[in-house]
Amino acid sequence: MQEITGPSGRTFRPHEFPLLMGLGNSDFLRFSPKPVFPHFDKELSKFYVGGREDLSLVPGLYQAVLDEVKAFVLTLKDGCCGKRIPCLIGIPDAATGLAAGVAARSNAGTAPIACLCMHKQKKQRGAYPHRWTDAPPNYSKYFYATLDNVIKIGGSKEENAEHLREDGFDPEAMTHIVLVDYGLGAIQRLKEVGLNIHALFDLDDLLFAFGKLELEAWPLEKVAAARAEISRLRALA
Repeated sequence: MQEITGPSGRTFRPHEFPLLMGLGNSDFLRFSPKPVFPHFDKELSKFYVGGREDLSLVPGLYQAVLDEVKAFVLTLKDGCCGKRIPCLIGIPDAATGLAAGVAARSNAGTAPIACLCMHKQKKQRGAYPHRWTDAPPNYSKYFYATLDNVIKIGGSKEENAEHLREDGFDPEAMTHIVLVDYGLGAIQRLKEVGLNIHALFDLDDLLFAFGKLELEAWPLEKVAAARAEISRLRALA
């Protein structure tokens, strides 16, 4: 198989197949025959997209995902920022470890990536108390991007943007990276209010690729049921 083109038009090439197989054979994407996972507005979903222990407890897969994020962050640097260092802000709690991991995987000598911790509640202590993030922005040294695990309908992204703005950052000038987009229209809606969201993967593309790769964990009937669930969620969004 030379390549796989998903429903969104995204093309996966052979060098990406090991990562796709790792994601498909892990608990990163869980699917239940019945809706059991919290979704939004008390609605339940048959999906759970991870990005937490389902990655960090799987050596090899975790590093591969971190490297996927790292590669994209470095394309941002190439496109805009001169000698400024990219700094990833991990959205709590899911992406706190992811952002730190990406920074740790970077080459400090030739292509460094920094990271900054963000909190669910304002810090009350430390060098910079009463803030959502651990330090104020320094735009002369860094350019900033955020990292999160998923995007569904986008409400939490707007909330986090307000927290960043309150801390002196400019969320409209950032790229907000997510691992997986549920494909419910949130990226386009947030673009219309000035937030630039970039998803590394589309959920429907992943499912389609799992089917094409004939993964044991994703037989074709399961792929079809999962893709039908995406259609149901889109109708609810």
